[in-house]
Amino acid sequence: MVEIEVSPGVFKRAADLPSQMSFKTVTDANYDILDDDGYDIIFVSTGEGEDRTITLPTAEDNSGRKIRVMKIDDASKTVIIDGKDSEKIVVDGTDCDNQILSKKSEEINIICDGSKWWKINASGDSLSALAFL
Repeated sequence: MVEIEVSPGVFKRAADLPSQMSFKTVTDANYDILDDDGYDIIFVSTGEGEDRTITLPTAEDNSGRKIRVMKIDDASKTVIIDGKDSEKIVVDGTDCDNQILSKKSEEINIICDGSKWWKINASGDSLSALAFL
């Protein structure tokens, strides 16, 4: 059972998320998000192994798609969110190769316009999935 800290000391079971939300928990390998996998939220645990890379699907095939990626452990390893091939993530008007999550409960919310992925906000203190999705 996966529990997510939604605010300091308050936990929610991933199974209690609204049924219309689809999520994946990544714990032991990198993960390439697919065009048709339907995941809205990717929970990532790095453990004490190695950094985990989450690769976004192609922007061209995902216009309007929103994805949230959240680091769910307090291990020292990082979660790297990377664009497919040479695709960029736009952060504050700047094209970036990737984004890095290094703290427990840190997250990134991104949306695709069909040509690029755009970071729309990030947070380290709560899982407000309903507000985003």
